Amino acid sequence: LWIHQSDNSYLLKTIGFQTQFEILRQYLLSTSDYELNGIDEKLELLVDIDFSDIFFTASGIGATRMKNISLIRLKLKPLTDLVEHKDYNDYVRLLK
Repeated sequence: LWIHQSDNSYLLKTIGFQTQFEILRQYLLSTSDYELNGIDEKLELLVDIDFSDIFFTASGIGATRMKNISLIRLKLKPLTDLVEHKDYNDYVRLLK
C-alpha cells in the first residue's frame, strides 16, 4: 500500500499513521485474525485511493476523512453512515 503512494500522500504523514492505527483497530475488532494473516489483502483495497487529494487536508478534518474512506473501502464501515454528511459526494467520488 505505502509503496504506491506519491510523496504528497497524506497517508504518509501523521494523519495517515493515525488512520493506519484505526484501520488496524477496526480490523482486529471485526475479525479473529490476530496474527494479521489477511490484512495485506485487505489493505490492497486502498491502493487506488488518491490520498494526495486535497480532500485529505493535514488537519483533524482530513484525518477523519481519511479514516472514513479507508474504513468504508475495507467494508468496516458502511457508506450509508455518511449519506447525510456534507462531504458525501466527495467520498463517493474518491471511492470510484
